[in-house]
Amino acid sequence: MLRDTERADRVIQFIEKLTIPDGPALGQKIVLDQWEIDWIRDIYEPVREDGRPVVSRAVLSVARKNRKSLLVGGLVLATLIGPESQPNAQIYSAAVDFEQAKVIFDMVVKMLEFAPSLRRHLKIVESRSRIVVKTSGARGRGSVYRALSATNKGKHGLGADFFVYDEFGEASDDELWNVLYDSQQLRARPLAVVISTQTNDPLHPLSLLIDDGLRRDENGNKLDPTTVCHLYAADEDCDILDEAQWLKANPTLATWKPRKQIAEAAAEAARRPEKEANFRQRYLNQRVNPFSTLISQSAWKGVRAPDEQPVEFHPGEPVYLALDMSKRDDLTALVMISADDVTRVKAWFWKPAILVPEHAKRDGVPYDAFANTGWLDTVHGAMIKPRTIAEKIAELSAQYDVLGLAYDRFFTAELMNHLEEIGLFPVKGERQSGALRVVDWGQGWVDMSPAVTAFEEAIVTQTLVHDGNPLLTMCVMNALVMTDSKGNRSFDKAKSRNKIDGAVALAMALGLKNRERIAAPMTSPWEDPNYRMPVL
Repeated sequence: MLRDTERADRVIQFIEKLTIPDGPALGQKIVLDQWEIDWIRDIYEPVREDGRPVVSRAVLSVARKNRKSLLVGGLVLATLIGPESQPNAQIYSAAVDFEQAKVIFDMVVKMLEFAPSLRRHLKIVESRSRIVVKTSGARGRGSVYRALSATNKGKHGLGADFFVYDEFGEASDDELWNVLYDSQQLRARPLAVVISTQTNDPLHPLSLLIDDGLRRDENGNKLDPTTVCHLYAADEDCDILDEAQWLKANPTLATWKPRKQIAEAAAEAARRPEKEANFRQRYLNQRVNPFSTLISQSAWKGVRAPDEQPVEFHPGEPVYLALDMSKRDDLTALVMISADDVTRVKAWFWKPAILVPEHAKRDGVPYDAFANTGWLDTVHGAMIKPRTIAEKIAELSAQYDVLGLAYDRFFTAELMNHLEEIGLFPVKGERQSGALRVVDWGQGWVDMSPAVTAFEEAIVTQTLVHDGNPLLTMCVMNALVMTDSKGNRSFDKAKSRNKIDGAVALAMALGLKNRERIAAPMTSPWEDPNYRMPVL
């Protein structure tokens, strides 16, 4: 691939001749930050051997208030009447609603107020959100720029040379994107631009576009050279008070953006868990659920084993198990917790090997990487064989004193048969020698409400320790709860962003442990041979 540095230079120099039209730097010339220059160069420098541009799609995802609109307003003008202009071009800024679509249009109009040498060639019709190059001898003669929204009709006849979709993550679908992108098929130098913070949905068109744009082969080369994607986001499991993470999502903090507002928002989110999801999405540009999950990321990170140490279990020690069995073609989770006062946690996950690539794309989860690092056990074929799970339970039962296995009865009939076949007879009620005590744990309010409460209490009191298993962390971070009229709580699988199997299994294990502690009979001091009555 060839690089046309002069083309990118022209775009950069054009934008830096424009004036900032509002804000604290009103009236000053634009000075692009290095991250903005890098994005522009990655878009405009790559060319084919015949000189035609390589890049036809460009994505910039960064936290709110990092002057995306100003940057893209400069690109609009560069395409309308600047170095990228061409006769009779069609240029659009688009968004979900018309007010959002006009943000960039209004920015362009304000920029032109400080550029009379450009404005004299243009006819601005603000009532129709339209700008036309009216001078026949000007760059881009006959070109038109318009603001569009998803509700505008009659877009199928367009032929966009350049368009920008502002805050694509807020769109409910990709209909407008598809219409505009498809309209570029016969254009000589088409360019489709997206600027947006991330959305929580890994299957949203924006998420898929970002993921596709970031993919690399084993040599680090882009799989799709026609797409440029620059993502500025904090690390998924970061501390919200870590200022270095703020900078990852807000590159303008290094140059001109003040830290006061983000510091105040971070402090509030640290105090109020219900604010954390919003802070992570808006300020850290993370792909998080907008609803408040049962356990916040910071709270879950707070009970991680220190210094990245593994969680250890001793042979023969009492433990509880809990199983959330999938439909045999999805994620299955088995959790083990210690029976002592501090609950140590270990989890195992299974998925059919043949479905790992498909499900990684579907869920936006790197199952393949988790399999390579040992966090995910893959089984041959397209189905999880219940015997595989039964053998793991038998292995744990041979190593530890399993006080009980809590399980969701759905999809487990075959599993129970396999347990019998290998000599680990499942029994309900009291424990029996040579048998595995199993507890049918319902998924309704009666069983799950105390399990959810036990889970929450273990985190709040910091009496739980986990080893950072990324799949368990994913499940916990996805777990939303619903509440009935009586205040009972259960996991809301319908609203949860993604898989929560591990969180369900952990809650069942904690619920069983807590139930049995409450039900344990009080021990009389007279039954203790070492008890001595105090002398008053």
